[in-house]
Amino acid sequence: MYLLQRKFFGTKKNYPDPTKDGFEQCGMPSKSLVCDVDRMLSESQRADLSSQLIEFENATFHPEGETPCKRKGTTLAIAIVDKISEEMQKQEKLSYFAVFLHAKWTLDDECKKSFIILLPTKNWRFISRDFHYEAPVFFDEFSYIFFREQELFKNASYYEALSNIVQGLKNAIVAKTKELGEEEKVVVQSQPDQQLFSLLDWEHRQNQSWQGWSRCLKKDDQQLLIKHISNFLNNTLAEQNSSSSSPVSTNLTIHDNQHQEHQCPTPGLSITEYLILVGLMCICYVVLSVLWHLLDCLWMLFKTRKSYNVGIKEQKSGKSFHTEERALSTTKLTTAAV
Repeated sequence: MYLLQRKFFGTKKNYPDPTKDGFEQCGMPSKSLVCDVDRMLSESQRADLSSQLIEFENATFHPEGETPCKRKGTTLAIAIVDKISEEMQKQEKLSYFAVFLHAKWTLDDECKKSFIILLPTKNWRFISRDFHYEAPVFFDEFSYIFFREQELFKNASYYEALSNIVQGLKNAIVAKTKELGEEEKVVVQSQPDQQLFSLLDWEHRQNQSWQGWSRCLKKDDQQLLIKHISNFLNNTLAEQNSSSSSPVSTNLTIHDNQHQEHQCPTPGLSITEYLILVGLMCICYVVLSVLWHLLDCLWMLFKTRKSYNVGIKEQKSGKSFHTEERALSTTKLTTAAV
C-alpha cells in the first residue's frame, strides 16, 4: 500500500495524482477522480464512486450559461487516506493538504469550477475540502450534508457515506442553479478548514442540532441559509413525498431558545473598532500618567512640609536651651558677687 510520509512536505511530493500517471497507486485501472492509496474501498466501490463523480459533472452542467465555462459542470474529486502520522491527522495539516492536492491534480484549471474532498478515515471528523472560487457550493451546505452522514462514518461505511455526500451536493447544486440562475451564483473562496470549523462551532454542532450554531449567524444570513437548505431538502425528498401518503415537511425555522446555553464564536475586530480600542488605551495611559505625577507631587509636598515642621521644632528647642544657659550663668555670677 502507498503510505503517506510523516513530514507534511514529504506528503506533498509523493502523493499520487489519479488524473495523470498515478492512477494505479490510487487503486484505479485508468485515469479518474478517485484516489484510495490505502485501499479502504473495494475495487467495485472505487469504480462505482468514480462513475458517480463523472455523473456529478454531467448533472451540474448548465445549458443556459452564456460562456463555455458558465455552461460547464462542476468537477468533484475524492482522496481517501488511512495510514498517516499523528501530526498529519491534525486539522490544519489536513486542510492545507487538501489545498495542495487541489492545486496539484488536473481538475479544472481553465474554468475553476472544481473542488476536492480529502477523507482521513482515522479522524473522519476532520474531513477536509478545498473549493475553487467558481464552484457553486456553500461551505455550510457541505458541512450540513457531511453532518447527516456521521453515523455511516462512525460505522466505517465510507463508500455509502461518500456516495450520499456526492448525491447531496449534486442535488444542492442543481436546485441552486434552477433557483438563482447564473447572475446570483454563489462565489466561495478557498480558505483553510480551521476557519470553517471555527465559524460553525463544529464541536457544539456534534451534540446539538444545526439550528443551534445557525443562531450565531446574522438574521439575513440565517434566512439565506434556511432558503438554500430548504431547497436542498425539497429536492432530496421529492421522490419520498411523491410515493408517500404523508409527505415529509421541509419547512425550517431558527429556534432562539433563551434557556439553552450556546456560545457563538467571537468575531474579529474591524479596523474602526481596532482604532477606537487603541485610542481608548492611549487616553487611559495619559490619565494614569497625570494621576501618577499628581500623587508624586503630593508626596513631595508632604515630605517638604514634614521637614519644615521638624526644623521649626528644632529651632524652638534650641532657643529654650540658650535661654536656660544664660539664666544659669547669671545666677552663678550673682552668687559669686555676693
